[in-house]
Amino acid sequence: VPQVVAGVPVRPATVSLGVVVFNPPPPPVRPTSPYPTRSQARPAPAAHAAEPPQLLNATAQARVDTARTRLAHVTRLHLSDMGRGLAVSTYVYSTILYHAEFNGITPVVLDFVADAASVVAPD
Repeated sequence: VPQVVAGVPVRPATVSLGVVVFNPPPPPVRPTSPYPTRSQARPAPAAHAAEPPQLLNATAQARVDTARTRLAHVTRLHLSDMGRGLAVSTYVYSTILYHAEFNGITPVVLDFVADAASVVAPD
């Protein structure tokens, strides 16, 4: 156990509310395996991700436009900053999960997320 961590002394034990609390020793170092692991057998990742098909981008753009229209309604509601943030983040989160499940996350959807942040906290 080190004697000092980030300038704070480390004690082997302390008493808090009448209970003695001990610092356990660090866990033993795990030996490396001589056998190959699954992560070593995986192929190297692709250098860059393929661009999504044009039709997928068009479909995602149409859905994002609809979502932006719905988010505009949130700004017109008389909500506190916390209420507006909760409404927008819930809607954006569910929209992203839907697209990720069925289409993957396209650049159009990522731009939608960035724009939604400005609805919550306008300049």
